[in-house]
Amino acid sequence: RRLKDGTLKIDAMLEAKSFRVDSERIGNKDTLTSYEVRVEAGEALHEFYGVPGKMKGPEVIIRVDVVGSLVTVGTQLSGEVELSKRHKLKFLNKVTIKSNVAHAMLIL
Repeated sequence: RRLKDGTLKIDAMLEAKSFRVDSERIGNKDTLTSYEVRVEAGEALHEFYGVPGKMKGPEVIIRVDVVGSLVTVGTQLSGEVELSKRHKLKFLNKVTIKSNVAHAMLIL
């Protein structure tokens, strides 16, 4: 609805050749599933911008996250890279632990 009104504008979609929608849903299980959110948002974006969807190697990744009754829409800047593989190291010591494991150990 907000796409048609013009109150929601995604600048990255204006010049994009392809896109994909990723979604995560937290909270109310009685509403749409994450898959249904991706499908509905993808259809609306395709209809409004005329950009085709592409599941592998899209130019733009749109995040549509639902937390309870709050919906956030934005562009994902990190791309498709797994966050654990974002820093390339020439040498990785055998006793080095991942940063997320170290963080969890500190919290305990």
